[in-house]
Amino acid sequence: MILRGDYDESADLWSFACMMFELITGDYLFDPSKGKTFGKNDDHLALIEELIGPCPSLSWLKSHERFEKYYRDNGKLKKIKKLKPWHL
Repeated sequence: MILRGDYDESADLWSFACMMFELITGDYLFDPSKGKTFGKNDDHLALIEELIGPCPSLSWLKSHERFEKYYRDNGKLKKIKKLKPWHL
């Protein structure tokens, strides 16, 4: 939704899984915040990438309307350069 691309029922499954995690653990899976040099959407995309890794399909990523707002041409985030991978 952040990138404004086509989506299907898999987005609902993703949302459901995130909600289940939060209900079971009592913690937010992603709790994005605005920084001095980036917005909440930038942070949300970074948090997702820190958890599941970079998008395996650059062409899929580039097909989204707002790709250029958040990503460089190589698929790296524009405003958040240092990611800190973490695991559930």
